[in-house]
Amino acid sequence: MTSKVTAPLGTEQAGSEDNPNLQFYEQIAGVYDNLYAEVDVEEAVRQWRLLVKRCAGLPVRRRVTLPKLLDIGCGTGRYLAFWAAAGFDVTGVDASSKMIARASRRRRRSELAPRIHLLRSDIRYLNHRLEKKGPFDVAVAHFNFFNLFPLSELKNILRSLSMCVRSGSRLFTDCASPALMPPSDRDRLVLQNGLVIEVLTSPEATSETVTKFYYYNNMQTHEKYWMHPLKKIKAAAMVTGWQLESVFAWRPDSPLAPWRPLGKSDDHRVFVLRKD
Repeated sequence: MTSKVTAPLGTEQAGSEDNPNLQFYEQIAGVYDNLYAEVDVEEAVRQWRLLVKRCAGLPVRRRVTLPKLLDIGCGTGRYLAFWAAAGFDVTGVDASSKMIARASRRRRRSELAPRIHLLRSDIRYLNHRLEKKGPFDVAVAHFNFFNLFPLSELKNILRSLSMCVRSGSRLFTDCASPALMPPSDRDRLVLQNGLVIEVLTSPEATSETVTKFYYYNNMQTHEKYWMHPLKKIKAAAMVTGWQLESVFAWRPDSPLAPWRPLGKSDDHRVFVLRKD
């Protein structure tokens, strides 16, 4: 049995102000898609779909109703239509109002809009509207979502999520390890729209965190990553109603065989957690 974490007044729908990286995503929403334009989202979903089928057996063909998939931290909604096309009824949730606004515009342009639903909410807290959209058969969190929160908040996310998925459902998420701690660096990015962004990467080995500072249009913003060791992810799962079922090394540059047993410590990890 897991304890419920409920939102302080006013945060259930809008997302709470103490979310570590919320302000960053509110600020970066307008250039986010350009910043990650080179990410092949369709191929990423294809590869993840192989893993979902392998570990959860979903989607099931000839099923009367589509299985429900929750995309946690859906951002501007780039993944949603591809999951819908794969045979899921998809709900995207994100705490950023500006990210959700962009996801909503993308949804309206999609032929699969009836299969796509959006909710602005902070997933760290129990949300009754999200519960009503479930129970979900599977959940995914792309793009190192778990790295965006310290361990205590990660536990809150898992507790909240456990309340809106079916027993036996699985969560698939990638999470960079401390072995992938980047060096201090300053980079200059020229985006497809011509915008120039200076990025300063500042690692802190002692706390196993990385802060990235972004400078553009006479503005500064930053995001922070927590590089969680495997043993801490496993422990967080155990105390929040989940079991760490599998850990895979993801090799996206090997499309015919992207999923392999975890080997080297610097493998890009994808976790499969099973709800008790």
